[in-house]
Amino acid sequence: MLKAEMKIVVDELRTHKYYENHDIEPLFGIGLSDFEKGKYVAKEAIVNFLGQQCRYFNGGIDEEELTNCLFLLKQKQVIMI
Repeated sequence: MLKAEMKIVVDELRTHKYYENHDIEPLFGIGLSDFEKGKYVAKEAIVNFLGQQCRYFNGGIDEEELTNCLFLLKQKQVIMI
């Protein structure tokens, strides 16, 4: 992911966006070594993934986990569509 794309998804995460009809299944196993590099994933699925991984029950954001998730998205060369 490019820096500009990361900014878009993080901004949507911070405004509590959630897309009901978009599953995070394309990102299952992103932390594993056999995750396919260069995978095309919808922006809405990425926002939902970050929300599920980084949001506290009280609505706050775990900044350390957000950094880890963004690192994985960049390392695995996820392409946002």
